[in-house]
Amino acid sequence: MMISHSTIYPKFLARLILLVSLLGAHSAYAAVVYSPTKSRLNIWEPFYYDADFLGQTGNTVVARILTVSQGYTTVERFQDTFDDLNPDGCPRAAWDTFAVSAGVALVDSHGGAGEIVAIGFNGRSLGQEKSAAKKWIRSGLKPTGSTMYEEVSPSRNHWQVSVMPDWFATNWFPGFNTNRSIVILAACETATSDLLQKIGGRSRFGYSACISGVTIREDLVKLFDRMNGTKGISGPGTSRKAEIAYDFRTGYSNSFTLLENAGTTTLCPSVEHPNEDQELIDLLKPYDRYAGLKGSGYVTFDTHCDNTKPADQVLTATPSGTARVFNIKWVDDYKITFDYEATEGYTVTMKVNQSLLLAEGGAPLHLDGGSVDQDGEGEYGVAPNEDDFTWTFSQE
Repeated sequence: MMISHSTIYPKFLARLILLVSLLGAHSAYAAVVYSPTKSRLNIWEPFYYDADFLGQTGNTVVARILTVSQGYTTVERFQDTFDDLNPDGCPRAAWDTFAVSAGVALVDSHGGAGEIVAIGFNGRSLGQEKSAAKKWIRSGLKPTGSTMYEEVSPSRNHWQVSVMPDWFATNWFPGFNTNRSIVILAACETATSDLLQKIGGRSRFGYSACISGVTIREDLVKLFDRMNGTKGISGPGTSRKAEIAYDFRTGYSNSFTLLENAGTTTLCPSVEHPNEDQELIDLLKPYDRYAGLKGSGYVTFDTHCDNTKPADQVLTATPSGTARVFNIKWVDDYKITFDYEATEGYTVTMKVNQSLLLAEGGAPLHLDGGSVDQDGEGEYGVAPNEDDFTWTFSQE
């Protein structure tokens, strides 16, 4: 088979533009990279009782990744546990406020072109189901026009409540945008209309076709294993940003879709990882055994951080010999600089304190640290987080 240049060039160009925008010039490292402002994962599971939703075992894995390895403090799973007329753990009030508290949000449901199913019902008659659906709709925020309505599911032959993009634009978009949320619509055809555009959030994922629960599970576990640093396109810690973890659908199902947005998102901050596109010296300085007797240094983070904490407490030095480290200060909110001097041979160990290095925005999302030796080799941002980052430089 022959592949023309016109076939491959657009993808190459798009990849190049993405890498330049996210990993290019030093001054732009964290310019568009944020973590969510909430340390909470919300999961909406209105068909929890349905054996077809095998992906919900994947939801459990996602919850464990975020809480155990990335410091998310709360997981709220809204589940309809019985196939009947009672919505159980999926009341209308919880649906209306779903976006308000979520740093990461996952909706695991049925969907279709331009809609997603909020809840389904099963009763002794279609009349009972329709009444239950109408009651659920009337019990919450008043929908505008036909943006939320009851209908008979073409696949289940039961009444359900379907929600259109314009409803989300009014009711979820503001909360997800304020929270800089990572939003995943794990339902069929949620990426075939303007639903992802209108749902809100900083990084938004959906599907362009019908998918199985097994496929969803595999996609989500891969995405969050890359974002927490345990896996990566170029090795551990190299794919912590959502767009880099997605990498033009590399390794995912064919219909898994990311809405390209103005910026990208991390689960929590780390030290910027060096890669083939950027020299280590532009990220961390100095880090070798030939640092000289006098100079300056810095550490660069991959995410906007809370720079209200004193820089000389966030970054501390342990010098030996005649070395002295001073003038430690923030430069913007993703870089700390310092000066050093000595009169003879010395060793200095620098430490970024995870307890004080948090994401900008107020959420208790701490540094995912690591350690680098004097050849620049080591670990950058591999889960779990809440560990310090250390490196050493010296003059022999």
